Amino acid sequence: MKKAKAVAYPKGFERKFAKALSDMVELMTEQFENETLEKMRQKDIKQFEDSDNFADRFQRLSKESRERIITRFSDDRISRLVKSILKPLASVNKRQIMEGLQDIGSVSIQEAANSNMKMTEDALIAETEEWAVKLRDDTLSEYVASTLRSMVMGEKFEEVVKSYRATGKQRKNHAKFVARNQLSTYNALLSKRRYENLGIKKAIWSSANDERVRPSHAERDGKEFDISKGLYSKLDGKTLTTGLDYNCRCVMIPIIEE
Repeated sequence: MKKAKAVAYPKGFERKFAKALSDMVELMTEQFENETLEKMRQKDIKQFEDSDNFADRFQRLSKESRERIITRFSDDRISRLVKSILKPLASVNKRQIMEGLQDIGSVSIQEAANSNMKMTEDALIAETEEWAVKLRDDTLSEYVASTLRSMVMGEKFEEVVKSYRATGKQRKNHAKFVARNQLSTYNALLSKRRYENLGIKKAIWSSANDERVRPSHAERDGKEFDISKGLYSKLDGKTLTTGLDYNCRCVMIPIIEE
């Protein structure tokens, strides 16, 4: 039995993707505030405080702003962003796997690594694009709903703005979470499928081995498992494969049979 090198966790790609999505949310937050709340501040502040018609004005402004934001951060633009990060990551993933196999002298199976992974890569990229589009749309819906809630609760205009900005910070943090989770999943599933294509069936679970590792993942560390099935832990009651749980930074070390 020989152990190949594990594919490294994609920290650099994660940081790049997290920044791209959080920057998108930050720009959306600024634009929505300028095109809705600031316009209400300039024209309807007295009406907002003295009447029940503020909601109609806000909903009309917010609808117009949402349409402009969706045009600015279109599905096509999001698709190009995702592809610009995930396609290079796929190349790095393949190179690391082949280098790990070469290091232990498993040269004879290199041809198998050229087996068609395009369908898998395309499907995973499409999934990530859907998550990024959902992030955009859910963020806009949250801005409208949370602002209306603040208004209904009778908050003064400055309090409404303050609550809106707090929601913006939450959405920015959520964008970073989405980026981390999707990049980890993408890298892990590429590795899993490549190893399966190569006929490699077993691997050893390797955690990040720091204070951020959750107990159930630390308990799996160093244990052998079937790549196609995953590894069970009684601590969380789940059967998992490395990198597929939320915010999982664990990787698999493939085992090559003699």
